[in-house]
Amino acid sequence: ASLELFVDETRRLYIPNVFSPNNDGMNDYFTVYGSDMIQTIKNMRVFNRYGAIVFEAFDFQPDDELKGWDGRFNQQEAASDVYVYLMEITFINGETQVYTGDVSLMR
Repeated sequence: ASLELFVDETRRLYIPNVFSPNNDGMNDYFTVYGSDMIQTIKNMRVFNRYGAIVFEAFDFQPDDELKGWDGRFNQQEAASDVYVYLMEITFINGETQVYTGDVSLMR
């Protein structure tokens, strides 16, 4: 007898490429959405086109919009623009993966 075991290591997560923080209850925050395969978002940083950090958060769970970026920088609304993000996400198997990309803030 033999047993063949397949491990599905597909990492199911969603990082939006656009959000609109206009308090309409839809897409008001930029954050990571994912399955129970994610242990924690170790850090999330968002940069403007000049390389300045406009948002950063550490050690939070996916799907927690209130821990994500609300589109503000220095207590003021950030301009509609394209921003770059860098995230380190740790999965339940202990592996950490870096994700980078861009997100459009639309007002």
